[in-house]
Amino acid sequence: VGDAQGYMFSTSIRGRPVILHEGFKFVKHCEKRSGRTRWRCCQSYRGCKASMITIGKMIVKHLTDHTHLP
Repeated sequence: VGDAQGYMFSTSIRGRPVILHEGFKFVKHCEKRSGRTRWRCCQSYRGCKASMITIGKMIVKHLTDHTHLP
């Protein structure tokens, strides 16, 4: 958490923003007016609860409880 070391901001094949971290991919879920952005694991549709919150490129919160391997 902090200055996004080990996190890579990128775009998906379809041009959508993603964050890559330790082999896991997070997709942008929603963005608030305050500038906070919530990201969900790309496997959230399978029940994975891992997520993160960013403000700009700074990681504010990261829940790492993945239910699957990278």
